[in-house]
Amino acid sequence: MNSHERRIYLQLQELPRDRAVQLWDKGQGALGARRQANLRDLDPARMIAKFEVGGATRIVHVPLTFVNEVWIDESDVWNVDVKGAINMSQSSGNVPFVPFGSLP
Repeated sequence: MNSHERRIYLQLQELPRDRAVQLWDKGQGALGARRQANLRDLDPARMIAKFEVGGATRIVHVPLTFVNEVWIDESDVWNVDVKGAINMSQSSGNVPFVPFGSLP
């Protein structure tokens, strides 16, 4: 784990598990924007964060290296900015995360 991933890992550990956070991705159209999400798991061995998006049946795995920033806004809401798109076209199961730069 490099220093960026370690910093992000430590910041994500502070996220509340009982409240939604704002997850910002970089997609276009049906992909992308600000999403309500809940952090479900942090896996330091695989270096990923697992977020529940759009209901308990959709989980997106985001590699820590693709998390830009973690912050609390003026309304005390946690925000997570990621470098990539979350493809919400799946109705359940694991939702694909497409790293920025890999978009068509």
